[in-house]
Amino acid sequence: MARPEVSLHIPEIGPLPVGVYIRAARRDQGISIKNLASVAKFSPGHLSHIETGSDQVSKPLLNKISSALGY
Repeated sequence: MARPEVSLHIPEIGPLPVGVYIRAARRDQGISIKNLASVAKFSPGHLSHIETGSDQVSKPLLNKISSALGY
């Protein structure tokens, strides 16, 4: 007996939150949340919230994070 054809519908997702990219870059470089926050001069808790999408990141803070990551 033939198996029925399965069709999966995967909804299109938009661009990922910037925090996902920050976390990936930080982890790729082996930098802890505490160290990155210290270099960029803001709290580790705020960085954690940015990475998880709980908080928005301002342009000035994004520039600090980018510089601290070497971009």
